[in-house]
Amino acid sequence: MRRGATEIYYTDFGDLESLIRNNWEAFEDLFPDINWVVSRFDELEKSRNIVAHNNLLEPNEVNRIGLYLRDWTRQVG
Repeated sequence: MRRGATEIYYTDFGDLESLIRNNWEAFEDLFPDINWVVSRFDELEKSRNIVAHNNLLEPNEVNRIGLYLRDWTRQVG
């Protein structure tokens, strides 16, 4: 079963970071700076890897994801 019909379904955090970095002019009004974006992706990728290997996240990891989600929504919402 295919994940999706377009290439965006096959991107990972590193790809998204590269897309934002390489097209910063399209995103700069949404985020404080590129380092903010990079740090969020770096931290979230750690949690993503835990889940991708069928492990449970510790409560503090779940809380961190919630915090980052609220930060991200505040920035782009």
